[in-house]
Amino acid sequence: MKVLLSWSGTRSKKMALALHNWIPNVIQSVDPWMSESDIDIGSRWGKDLDKELEMANFGILCLTPECISSTWIHYEAGALSKFLDRSRVCPYLLDLQ
Repeated sequence: MKVLLSWSGTRSKKMALALHNWIPNVIQSVDPWMSESDIDIGSRWGKDLDKELEMANFGILCLTPECISSTWIHYEAGALSKFLDRSRVCPYLLDLQ
């Protein structure tokens, strides 16, 4: 199962990178995807991101106070929740209640 890790900003990116490295060690059947690590340098990142958002049925939003109102986080959250009956979006909070 592919899991898309959504982030925006420095602390959120660190959270997503930690999850990207940790998840496969805990649940081997999960393939985490993160733009920072999984988009080839020089590729059309927008096209790659849209493709992954279209295919993903599960996403983790790495949220911090700095990125809570980020346009990117909102865009990716909306794209991930495209099919309410089949998609899952999980917020991962740092310094938020």
